[in-house]
Amino acid sequence: MIESKGWDWENVDSSLWLEPVDDCVYLAYKWKKQNYKDILDLGTGLGRHAIYFSKQGFNVSAIDISEYGVKHLESWAKSEGLTIDTKVCDMLSLPYPDNSFDCIFACHVISHCDTAGIKKIISEIERVLKPNGEVFLTFSSKESTEFIEIADQIQIDENTIIRNAEPETGIPHFFVNLRDVVDLLCNFNIQNLRHIEYCDPDLINKKRSFYYYVNASVNKECFQSDSPMPSALHDSAMQYYRQYLVVGGMPECVMQFAETGDYILFREIQSSILVNYLVSQVYKARLPRKPLDDNKDIDAFKIYVSDLGLLCAKKELVAQDVLYSLDKLEYFKGAMAENYVNTHLTINGYTTYYWESDRGAEVDFIIQRDGAIIPIEVKSADNVQAKSLKIYIDNYKPKYAIKLSAKNFGFVDGKKIVPLYAVFCI
Repeated sequence: MIESKGWDWENVDSSLWLEPVDDCVYLAYKWKKQNYKDILDLGTGLGRHAIYFSKQGFNVSAIDISEYGVKHLESWAKSEGLTIDTKVCDMLSLPYPDNSFDCIFACHVISHCDTAGIKKIISEIERVLKPNGEVFLTFSSKESTEFIEIADQIQIDENTIIRNAEPETGIPHFFVNLRDVVDLLCNFNIQNLRHIEYCDPDLINKKRSFYYYVNASVNKECFQSDSPMPSALHDSAMQYYRQYLVVGGMPECVMQFAETGDYILFREIQSSILVNYLVSQVYKARLPRKPLDDNKDIDAFKIYVSDLGLLCAKKELVAQDVLYSLDKLEYFKGAMAENYVNTHLTINGYTTYYWESDRGAEVDFIIQRDGAIIPIEVKSADNVQAKSLKIYIDNYKPKYAIKLSAKNFGFVDGKKIVPLYAVFCI
């Protein structure tokens, strides 16, 4: 992970960085209507957005790695008669307890890091947001000239370059495509996603700068409290889950479906991608104890696919089969659910294993979560009876177990009930 660096605010034209951007003005209006109170201005710079949010009546905290920038904000806030909690710190490790903020504003700031750093920052954002809290983020797009024509700049990973031009010499810049955005924010509900070009009137230079603007919320409340989601929202989310099984997560397919809503057009794209079809192996754990890797049986494993939409294309399933007749798919609907769960557990950073007894009882997945070995049973419908899971619990007495199915959130007999669409919460 590359060391974080701040801007040299003492040697830039500060007049360019004292007015809030349009999204700040809009979100202040939106968040006030939602009765949000506590805001973190992440990477505050000279403090333009922290000042604006404070003037709108929010309780504002602001952090930046630049001591000069934070002192500028403190002086500005004092002159305006505003109270803003300020800290000089690195956003890789936010100095706040879990669930501290209703919303976080991060405009053109988190991209000054490499891939490992970006993932750490987003996990910190998720940690300090309250249940159902919102974040506004911007990412530089890989369609920008600066990323395509790297020239004498240094590329340190597939997403990150280091600039050699002032005022950002030596500062890393992280770039994304649509798939990167979806993967990075897999634990969030993306509410608004825009791909924007900043136009340069210099027609000779012809450099193009693109950005992704993202407004997203983190939904932790039902998962953390084991309280059911309103039935209408639960049913709607289950339908989106089935839709995801058909479309999958390949960027070209997602964009095609988002633009047309047509379940046939993106199938041609899926068919072309199948040439490079990816799979992953999940090994059997002989015993569910730490470290799991030392207990894996290298001769026993399951094969899972990397994308559910591609799996449907491979099996020649049409959208109606999954959206409206899933129960008629018999065994295969269970295989689809398991593939879906494995994909998202892997995205969340877990190494997955499965467990099988000498007499054939089988638990779909076991993972190490919060220092404990947790068994996970997957059901494609709302029938959550699981004899194998009971055998596992009786034998190994886990801290708790997780059942993923079509049922709403809950907690019964030491088993955390989680709907399939909420696997990202794990």
